[in-house]
Amino acid sequence: MLSLFDAEEARFNAVIDALRECVASLGNKVIAAWIYGSVARGEDRAESDLDIVLIAQDADVSSVQSGSVDFLLARGEDLSFSPSVNTLSRADLRRLMGNNDPLWQALAADALVVSGPRPTSIFQAVPDKAIPT
Repeated sequence: MLSLFDAEEARFNAVIDALRECVASLGNKVIAAWIYGSVARGEDRAESDLDIVLIAQDADVSSVQSGSVDFLLARGEDLSFSPSVNTLSRADLRRLMGNNDPLWQALAADALVVSGPRPTSIFQAVPDKAIPT
């Protein structure tokens, strides 16, 4: 039984490594990467997808979305996970936060940080003027 848990932990670590590789491949376009949803809450099942939010520079949202989906779909096949990627700009995130949107609530409560600051501190950790373009 222990080896089953060890195998699952190793697979999850490989998935996290793949997400970190994805973020690194996109350079400074990605401000933060978070996992949320059932995986973050520890409620995932075999058929669960992996909910991922990337926060990108405003001008790079489209290229980050397409690049990350391509990268993670390929790695997902290798590692047996199904990525569901949403790329948001800081303006999108501010709007979600200001409206107390359910997505914002899920991110604030449950997000696992893969890269960058936590959702609740992203605007303090990376002020608008500090973002490279």
